[in-house]
Amino acid sequence: MQKEAIHQLIVKLTLNKNWLNDPMIVNQVKYLGDQLSCTRRSPINYNQIQGINVYYLDGSEKMYTSLKSCCEGEKLFKGTIQKYILSDSPIADGRYFCVIR
Repeated sequence: MQKEAIHQLIVKLTLNKNWLNDPMIVNQVKYLGDQLSCTRRSPINYNQIQGINVYYLDGSEKMYTSLKSCCEGEKLFKGTIQKYILSDSPIADGRYFCVIR
């Protein structure tokens, strides 16, 4: 089931003001909420990765063993690197970050 369809079903189930008093509806909403959370992208555990590869526009690449070393080597904030890793897109100057698991 797609995210939008799950969301619409939850909205329909919770239209009644007293939906919390009906255990069947509560269980169904909880189940659908769990399904919705499974469709979201899970965060990366940076303590359990092999490293981070950085690909440059000239075709070269560099590997860092940790997020901290990547931040220091690329002179970027940790949040910036994490944002571009999760979005799977290059930053403005063309660098592309990829997690090695």
